[in-house]
Amino acid sequence: MLPVSTEMTYSPTGCRYHKRSLEQGQSTETEYRFTIRESELRSLYLTLVEQKFDAISTHHEVIYDRGGIQVTVTARGRAYTVVDGGQTVVDGFWLAPWRRIYDHLQRLQDEALEGRSAG
Repeated sequence: MLPVSTEMTYSPTGCRYHKRSLEQGQSTETEYRFTIRESELRSLYLTLVEQKFDAISTHHEVIYDRGGIQVTVTARGRAYTVVDGGQTVVDGFWLAPWRRIYDHLQRLQDEALEGRSAG
């Protein structure tokens, strides 16, 4: 598996974008720290609740060399993780809610990185 990943962390105290990539055989890392408005964080929370993030189910399939997405939400001292990558696949019923969550996270990331060279 290639050492390639993007990690976004959102919290009331600060946010972080961290990307590992492979360019011309060399591993590179890019990191930005930023803040988002409380209203944006609240909107993300509402999306997670409305789309029932904590109930999304997955199953395993034999799939080779598949990248993917992992989202972990920590709330009230408990971590909830959904993985759609590798041999773990989001169940069909949950694909639309999963997509809405992913789209919201992607929109926040795009806004945070607007005007920056994220590599």
